[in-house]
Amino acid sequence: MRKIAVPLAAAALALGLTACGAGSGGGSDDDTLVVGATAVPAGEVLDYIKKNLAEKEGLKLEVKEFTD
Repeated sequence: MRKIAVPLAAAALALGLTACGAGSGGGSDDDTLVVGATAVPAGEVLDYIKKNLAEKEGLKLEVKEFTD
């Protein structure tokens, strides 16, 4: 599980940082990245990123879990 979770977490963080690149978009002044995901496994991976990686990079991450 860990062998899969770490690369998946790194990929999700890279995608999130790319999506939040500085641009001329008409976004708000709030620097929070809001990500929607299913509870398992994506939600667990994003929670790991939020707790362990995002703060180190100065990224505010909000995870919204969706269920059927």
